Amino acid sequence: FQPALDENDNIVDDTDDSTQDDIIKIFEPSLNNKAYITYTIPKAYLGGTYRFNEKIKTGLLLRSSFFQNTWHPSVTLSGNFRLAKSFEAVASYSMINNSYTNVGIGFAAKAGPFQFFMMTDNLTGFVWPQHSRNFNFRMGINLRFMCKKKEGPKTLIGH
Repeated sequence: FQPALDENDNIVDDTDDSTQDDIIKIFEPSLNNKAYITYTIPKAYLGGTYRFNEKIKTGLLLRSSFFQNTWHPSVTLSGNFRLAKSFEAVASYSMINNSYTNVGIGFAAKAGPFQFFMMTDNLTGFVWPQHSRNFNFRMGINLRFMCKKKEGPKTLIGH
């Protein structure tokens, strides 16, 4: 913050030196050796999918977390659509934290052993973040090795 306070702008011009010093002291870091404990949030997931055909499948995901002595359940319904051999899209609807307006989208694209993905669970959070109770956005790369389609069972008929 120090360079911003030294620039010739309205904040610096409208304040005297003592006010500037007070502002700098607020943001000045202090070091200490006090021990602290922080806990991870326990979460549990239960989900399943149903494949209609090679291009369409649906899913249901139940998620539960325990945070600040409160249980936070959520339910997500999803539809996955294979649009091309190496490209899938997903649409979802979630009920999270007493919020029922969570419509999400995402995609995954394969390129060799890499799978690139991007998804959100609340499209309206992009447009109206002030009216959203939840907003999650994820993107990343998965490495896919040894992922070959299994062959069907072999029979002895005709031998």
